[in-house]
Amino acid sequence: MPAGRPSLYSEAVVSELCARIARAECGLEQVCVADDMPHAATVHRWLNEYPEFRERYERAKDEQALLVAERALADALAEDDPQKAQLARLRFDARKWTAGKLAPKKWGDKIEQRHTGHDGGPVTMTVLSGVPRAND
Repeated sequence: MPAGRPSLYSEAVVSELCARIARAECGLEQVCVADDMPHAATVHRWLNEYPEFRERYERAKDEQALLVAERALADALAEDDPQKAQLARLRFDARKWTAGKLAPKKWGDKIEQRHTGHDGGPVTMTVLSGVPRAND
């Protein structure tokens, strides 16, 4: 019999864990503090061991990012009181940042890189032939 406690991996535990993540209650570390949840290190191990769990977990994180983004929008639209505007802005920025980190392809800042030549013109390349190499 292997040493250590038995694995908690089951459909019920996976479903509840993913539901708590998707509801954006809190992060994985906080979800895993509950007595009925596995330790966060165990969840990370499961992500490597169980591809079907990894897919469900990733969907839950996408749902979490959407919920956080929706809450950010609600914060931005809800506060008309100038006295509370700064707090509303802080909440919005925090949620927007979190959504961007949870699902960067969907909610992250778009970064575009362009390579150009001199004065924004095309990139030019010069191919040299017949030039001796260092080891020749």
